[in-house]
Amino acid sequence: MLEIVRKHVGWGLKALLVVIIVTFVFFFGFNQLYQPTDDATAILVGKQDITFSEYRLVYDNQVDNLRRNMKDGEIPDFLLQSLKTSTQRQLVTKSLVDQFAASIGFKVTDQELRDNILKEKDFDPVSYKNFIRSFYSRYGLSYEALLRKDLLADNFQKWVEKVEPVAEGPGTKDQGPRTKSKKQKVKEIPQNTYLPEFRVTDIFFRQFADKTKVESFIKPEDL
Repeated sequence: MLEIVRKHVGWGLKALLVVIIVTFVFFFGFNQLYQPTDDATAILVGKQDITFSEYRLVYDNQVDNLRRNMKDGEIPDFLLQSLKTSTQRQLVTKSLVDQFAASIGFKVTDQELRDNILKEKDFDPVSYKNFIRSFYSRYGLSYEALLRKDLLADNFQKWVEKVEPVAEGPGTKDQGPRTKSKKQKVKEIPQNTYLPEFRVTDIFFRQFADKTKVESFIKPEDL
């Protein structure tokens, strides 16, 4: 059939067919062509991209948790909008922490990932394989890749809390009621000798975050 069309259809009709096809694509297929796919970048944090699959996974989990706490299960629109904002903020913060931790030498080895997976009491290799296949089929994401990111952030946070304690201001001890007969000299504390409740790591992380460009490609109609 196609061979007959090629031989007997003139150039004018061919041109008309091209116009019809182009018109169909632009007027009927425009929305589909520009619909974000699951693998498309939802948020770009520096050089690390967060896909729409990951965004929807976190967002859907937050919606489910909130819905369970609602009496009638209905979530007002303003709360849904707030969840979208908090989801983006959560993903950006996590990405910044992961990148900052990796930049100063933190990483999660395959053995560490394996040990974390096998620590479950009732671990079953067959069930686990079925789970990761089902997880990927449902969300389009690698469960172990997400788990590796979580472990990296946890290891970094534990290291910070263990190695670098919070610097606090000088405490004031209760020395009991003052007597008028005794004059107590009050020692003045020079300014800028300490910052209340901070870690040096927090300062470097803030500098890293300020220098990292963040772009969001999420539109209100994407969810």
